[in-house]
Amino acid sequence: MGIAGFMALCTWMLFQLVGIPGILDPITTDLYSTRTELLRTIGYGCFFFVSVRLLSSQKRIEIVLYLVVLLGMLEALSGSVQQLLFELARARGSFPNPNHSAGFLEVTLAISIGLILAQQGDRKVSSNPVIEFITGPRGRLRLIIIIMVIGLVMSRSRMGNIGFLTSILISSGIAFYYSKKYPKAPSR
Repeated sequence: MGIAGFMALCTWMLFQLVGIPGILDPITTDLYSTRTELLRTIGYGCFFFVSVRLLSSQKRIEIVLYLVVLLGMLEALSGSVQQLLFELARARGSFPNPNHSAGFLEVTLAISIGLILAQQGDRKVSSNPVIEFITGPRGRLRLIIIIMVIGLVMSRSRMGNIGFLTSILISSGIAFYYSKKYPKAPSR
């Protein structure tokens, strides 16, 4: 059903663009925009198809998620360094608009927090838990999250910061609600 719907959408956009040669003229009022949107729709469809085909195992998905988190960390570092070196009002990284940078950092922060939660059950016995807390895989993710939060704050995007705070509060509330282990009150 999904491929049929996608093909129907592309066919309709193509019909708007060229009509039926010799019978019906194109029905679009803006040929360039219609052509651009048709090519964009085909590109997004191809990207989705390739993603579904290539991300077929859990290991591949995990690699892509770690790459996105790494890109978020580099974006945060880039924006922070730019703001500090060039005395910009707001950190923007590789984006022309600081709000877009903040939106990207929000997405990568959500992914990195999800990766930490996914590793929650993977506990390895270590000789020194403090060293493991800092240098283990979750420790590295914590450090990356700290860097990205600093980059998000330095972007000074009001909605970026409010959106991130709101998502943390909502997901924390859901996690506490569905948690099987309730903390016990200290006895006196």
